[in-house]
Amino acid sequence: MKLLESKRGLILILLTVVCLLFVGCSNDDTEDISHGDEYLKVSFTLPGSKAQIASLGDSLNKVKVTIVNTEDDSDKQEDSKKIENINEDVVFSFSDLKIGAKYNVIVEGYEVVEGDKEYCIYKGSQISDQIAEEEITLVDVKVNLTDSEGLVLITDKPNDYVSAKAVLLPEDNGLETDFVEREDAKLKAEFGAIPAGTYSIGISWNGAEELEIVKEHFDLLAGRVTTLLLSINDEGSLDIDVDWDTAPPVPSNLVAVYSDTGVDLTWDSVEGADGYLLFRGDSSDKYDRILTTKLITENSYTDALKIDPTTADKYYYWIQAYREGLGSDLSEPVAPSEPGKLELNIQQPVDNNANKITDVTIEYKEESASSYTEISVGTIEVEAGTYIVRASKAGYQTWKESVEVVEQSVTVSPVLNKEVISKYNLTIAQPVDGDGNKLSGVRIEYKEASASSYTEISVGTIEVEAGDYLLRASKEGYRSWSKSVTIDDDTSLNPKLTEQNGPVNGYYATNPNGQVGQYKTITDLSDWTEDMKIVQGVIADTPRSWRGYHEIPDPDLYALFAAWDDENLYLMVEIPNIDEADTIDHDASFAGSQFLPMGWVLNTGKRVSGTGLMVNGNNVWCQDKFFEFQGGVDTLIMHHPRLGVGEPGLFFTDDNGEFSYEEGEYLFSFPNAGIERDVYFNESISEKMWAAVVPGEGMAGLGGKDSTDMSTYDYIDVKAEGKKASAYQITIPLVSLEIDRNYLETTGISVAVFSTFGESIMDVLPWDPTMIDNAKEPYGPDSSTSFEKEDYDNITASMARVGN
Repeated sequence: MKLLESKRGLILILLTVVCLLFVGCSNDDTEDISHGDEYLKVSFTLPGSKAQIASLGDSLNKVKVTIVNTEDDSDKQEDSKKIENINEDVVFSFSDLKIGAKYNVIVEGYEVVEGDKEYCIYKGSQISDQIAEEEITLVDVKVNLTDSEGLVLITDKPNDYVSAKAVLLPEDNGLETDFVEREDAKLKAEFGAIPAGTYSIGISWNGAEELEIVKEHFDLLAGRVTTLLLSINDEGSLDIDVDWDTAPPVPSNLVAVYSDTGVDLTWDSVEGADGYLLFRGDSSDKYDRILTTKLITENSYTDALKIDPTTADKYYYWIQAYREGLGSDLSEPVAPSEPGKLELNIQQPVDNNANKITDVTIEYKEESASSYTEISVGTIEVEAGTYIVRASKAGYQTWKESVEVVEQSVTVSPVLNKEVISKYNLTIAQPVDGDGNKLSGVRIEYKEASASSYTEISVGTIEVEAGDYLLRASKEGYRSWSKSVTIDDDTSLNPKLTEQNGPVNGYYATNPNGQVGQYKTITDLSDWTEDMKIVQGVIADTPRSWRGYHEIPDPDLYALFAAWDDENLYLMVEIPNIDEADTIDHDASFAGSQFLPMGWVLNTGKRVSGTGLMVNGNNVWCQDKFFEFQGGVDTLIMHHPRLGVGEPGLFFTDDNGEFSYEEGEYLFSFPNAGIERDVYFNESISEKMWAAVVPGEGMAGLGGKDSTDMSTYDYIDVKAEGKKASAYQITIPLVSLEIDRNYLETTGISVAVFSTFGESIMDVLPWDPTMIDNAKEPYGPDSSTSFEKEDYDNITASMARVGN
């Protein structure tokens, strides 16, 4: 018998059943009855894809064939057989067929469950050709899935109930019905026969045009009546409990203990189960044998397998409960353990909404002991006895449970409820600008995350309920400030607004025209557009333009772009290629540089922000402190511009706002984080690319600058002069940043990009004047180049906003 691993699984094969209907020879001249070698051959197949078939029925284990003379209903025969080996043909034999007659051949497929309960899940028919002497008559019967027998929806009657209508989506053949009121203060909606298939369920309350979707991708099975019980919770939404009537839950606490006589298996009984099936395998991926084909009615069983203690971990066991012919899902695999070894297994604590909780203090003690011992999530060995386990965390009610350990392994699952505190203080500080100067006339607003509108508030302290809030501050001439915050304690916020214009003049811009990027999937450079630009800088504002313009490669950055979709964040920076290098192998190309680190700093608001320093006080990949971002950084992406060089990494700050090389928690490789890079040589998006040149010298004045006041230079469009730029793109999965599209669009993040000469930053977007404050001073190892390579840069320019 083919055993299924899903309680609604259907045999995933294309079944061809060959039915041979034999006819004997005739010794007279009549054409009514044949007794010769004529016979009728019937075949049929199940339609649809494997995935479609799998979701709509159960095991096919019986086939019935009926033949009826199309001119004489009394000339009718039928036979049925069980399918025990699905790989063999099923043969039916009939006799006494009328020569010259046509027969309606009807094929039905059944699922037969315990007892005599049957579901007809497939049915089809076909009229044969005339039965002729000494010829084979072939009939190809097309078999289709039968309808569901019906669907019943039952729900508590809401207080504001006037009327309700249930609709199955996609809407087909008017699949909708009204609820009727029952005597027990409940509502009931009944659908008749419905095509078996996958539906979503929506309810229209009190004549509303919009449907509230209460269940998506719900399977209605062939031949069955399905009941949905809907209960209305305190928030007014619908919780759905799907009752399949016959499908039992997965048995819990399967324990396997080996001894000289075999492996003793025990488990908790499942209420209403007819019995259980046990499986064994030599890996945890899948089982390869069943221990018994008959249901085990007790909750224990001994497998006669003799286990060598050195190979005990090479075997695994699973269990499945059955009720009325339907099986539960398989349990998780369990390896046999040494006899007499008792274990206490502590699962990861969760809150009352089943969300995992970290940093929980877990302790246990023997019931008679006076003090607790702290333990971690996982399994510990204990002696037989009764233990008290408790879990605690600030802001949550302490959880405690008494556990008796007498069996092989006992599992406890801590569930902590949040403490109920009515209100907290939310303090808003006086807003400041990018230089820390206090701003007046700022409009400050807040709202609960689920609310539709904001409420204006003043600087100071207000009292709010615990929950998620959005705050924003705005002033004409400044970029709006916004913050998403979860209030579960007294909270203070410090709004900081930056001016709309750049730090020097109109050629520099951060979030020009309020641009924060766009929702769009980027597959090629051509997908980027000018209105996705979030930062614009200037060409030739890097230190080599003041001292050592001969030095290559050039770490000059021009413009930063941003986009996102449901899965990824896309960032792209244009790198002016003023040396006209056109391949990645050319040393003069910045994107071809091997040993000049490049970085992207982000402030997502998901972690404690710092200034970009490590635990040891240095910068990442540096032996000293060369730069800090005063606007706050909680995420850093570092790599060499050349693809395939070095070990690029995604860094997260720790609880102190510092980076480290601790892999798996605060550092992830690009492959593990799913980060990808693309380089587009001699291609760019900006329509104009402005460069600062010495007055009166045109393109020849790109280098040899004297003043560090950028307003003293002329600006020319080098793109119009035929010069080219390359584009460098980085793609980051949102899940790796621990954010999603909604968070990005409602809260937003801050971003900057920088390039180095291996030590100090040489250029940054948004641009900061510290990039050239020491540009005219000589570099220690090479006086022909700039001291900016090794100076300290305290970057105060506000980072660009993405999403909001």
